[in-house]
Amino acid sequence: MDEADAKIFTTIVDRLTDDRFIMVLDDWCRDHCREFVESNGEYDHTHKDLHEKFCRIYESRCEAVLKENSVSNEEFAMMCRKADDPGVAIMVDIITAVGEFKLFCMMMREKRLVDC
Repeated sequence: MDEADAKIFTTIVDRLTDDRFIMVLDDWCRDHCREFVESNGEYDHTHKDLHEKFCRIYESRCEAVLKENSVSNEEFAMMCRKADDPGVAIMVDIITAVGEFKLFCMMMREKRLVDC
């Protein structure tokens, strides 16, 4: 991975871990966590819709960095696939984990127990 690619990953991680952004996410999760109760793995369209909205929050943050650096989504996907640095590979795993519906639901149930 060249230096420019590493800079893009670092910038994305910095934006996703910014304290203000974390507070926005925390507020959003608190506002919606009541929808998530123990469910035996059964979820409805409301849960899917909330997951999609949550993903959009992350995606828009990442896309802003890509746009600022004139990198397309396809080019970023290629960078992710060819990431050979273990640290970058972990960042890729964290970024892509947001899209995992079951992980999202588990996080929201835990948030409900703590904040609701």
